[in-house]
Amino acid sequence: MMLFKKKTAPALSEALADRMLENIFDACQAEPNTIPLKTLISYTRYRRERFSFQKILLVVILLLFCLLPLLFLYPGVSLQLQPTDTPWLPTYRIDVDTLLPVSSVYAEVDGARLLVAAAGENTYSVEPRANGTLSVTVTLINNQYQTVTVPVSGVDTEAPACSSHSQKDGKVWLTLEDSGSGVDYSSITALDQDGRQAVPLQVDEAGQTAVFSCPEHFLDVCVPDRAGNTLHLRITMK
Repeated sequence: MMLFKKKTAPALSEALADRMLENIFDACQAEPNTIPLKTLISYTRYRRERFSFQKILLVVILLLFCLLPLLFLYPGVSLQLQPTDTPWLPTYRIDVDTLLPVSSVYAEVDGARLLVAAAGENTYSVEPRANGTLSVTVTLINNQYQTVTVPVSGVDTEAPACSSHSQKDGKVWLTLEDSGSGVDYSSITALDQDGRQAVPLQVDEAGQTAVFSCPEHFLDVCVPDRAGNTLHLRITMK
């Protein structure tokens, strides 16, 4: 198999090209050239380079013109409450509809900033821990933004309550209630006057009671609910 190399034309010297140009003018019976050939060659190169620069500049201008509408695009934002097993701690999903990358997602409830977590491409989640107005602002890289708001009312912010307590047969009986997330009976703790931890002798979720042994002087009891709110109660022995 034979390979053929592309032949390149030999370079023409300026002196030979100048003589050829004079012969052409003589053959055409035209006035002789008064501009040096070197000057003509330099000008031709200058025009070629300038024309290339103009083409590049035109392409850049056309690209900027095509991208100009993107500077005025703003995101589409939807805010939805997600189903959860803990309705007292609601989670909202933020979906962003945009062609441009997202620069920032800001969320707050009545001025208190919230942590926003990424849940996927252009999808985020936020968990308000207070009732009020949830406001979410999404900003794109072109500085265009969109803000949406929803009312939040399902967050449990109330601590449990002790409706009554009594002492009988060396035991302290507590009657507890919580209308929100419910009392977390497994996490009830107490300290006696010596700083020793006292665990409930028994708990009855159906009867909403917790029973402790009576210390000598007093008992400090902590009763949390499932949302993290805690009742601190000091019971003085009779």
